[in-house]
Amino acid sequence: MWLVIFITFTEELIELRVNIEKYTQRNIPQNTGLHKYALIAIKLGSNILPSATYVAIERKSNTIGVGNYSPITSSSLASYKNIYVNSEEQITTALKSASAGTVINIAPGHYIFKGNYLYFAAKGAKNAPIILRADNIGDVTFNMQLREGLLIPSPYIIIENLVFLGGKTKYDTIEHALHIVGDADHIEIRHNEFINFNAHIKANSVKNTAGQRIYPDHVKILNNNFYNHWKRNTLSPASPIDVVGGKGWLVANNFIADFAKYGRKGRGVTYGVFLKGASEDGIIENNLVNCQWQVEHTSANDIRIGISLGNGGTGKKFCMDGQCAYEHKNGIIRNNTILNCQNDVAIYINKGKDTLIENNYIANSLGIDVRHVESNAIISQNYLDSRIKATKGATITTVNNAPLSSY
Repeated sequence: MWLVIFITFTEELIELRVNIEKYTQRNIPQNTGLHKYALIAIKLGSNILPSATYVAIERKSNTIGVGNYSPITSSSLASYKNIYVNSEEQITTALKSASAGTVINIAPGHYIFKGNYLYFAAKGAKNAPIILRADNIGDVTFNMQLREGLLIPSPYIIIENLVFLGGKTKYDTIEHALHIVGDADHIEIRHNEFINFNAHIKANSVKNTAGQRIYPDHVKILNNNFYNHWKRNTLSPASPIDVVGGKGWLVANNFIADFAKYGRKGRGVTYGVFLKGASEDGIIENNLVNCQWQVEHTSANDIRIGISLGNGGTGKKFCMDGQCAYEHKNGIIRNNTILNCQNDVAIYINKGKDTLIENNYIANSLGIDVRHVESNAIISQNYLDSRIKATKGATITTVNNAPLSSY
């Protein structure tokens, strides 16, 4: 009992220190005289409070994703039409004209694309997807010197074994590697590496000819790497997996790290992965999310949140239900390892209806937040060194959660 009380007290003191650092950093420059000196004294006094401990991890440079991965085999492609491309022009043409049941095999090389985006107009079909692939990860790099990479409005596409690399610009104007929109159902993004983008994968609706919004459903993001080499200098959203609307998304076995931005007045808020926009039935599982891997936090207001259902909310016209009665329904967050989100929570639920948060390992963060009356969550069998909190009318049921010391 005394151990539990001590751990809880320490967690509260760590959170108090973080909140003092956030508040004083924002307000000291805006004040003068005694008020300013008082804030400085409070900031200095907070140094006696405990702070969380950084969790270091090592990964080999050729490690892609997390967990087991089953590559597409030659025998499984026997019934497909195979085409072979070895230039930017041939790749661009194939993305527009390939028929269902085609494998676009890319020769080893470093391909540079410039402009606005590459249009993946070709459409796959059930049991006959279009597969864009390299034989091995590292053979093919797409150097994306364009605003949003591959724009994919088409269903039944598989992308495998590619490295997507964003270039550096003054204001980090390279937004996405993949932009999945509209009728792009049953997309699979498998065993790729995405480096240096604002939102590496972005998904949202487009309007059909009848004026109805159509959302990508049943997309799978499996065994990929997502990270950046620097904090993004942008006012755009900067979250590696940014999904607005859609049903049945699966985000599993990915490595997601070093997502951060400077934002307004240095107050960057980013998320490793989020689903929102009245989306439904999303599963986020078995991922390794490291808010700080090689890109260090630069201040207390450098806020990085690991996983979210709801994010900061969605405008009503962009929600699947047209009113945002909830941000996500029937979401599952399980078996993830979430590290070093030291200035905020590891998991954030905003208007998440019927949510399950289960068997996650969380270290060096402020814990789990569930917010707003629309939210209800079962939070079960998680290991964490921080608290679990419901605010603004949210309902939670906690079952067999434990401190990391008992892991």
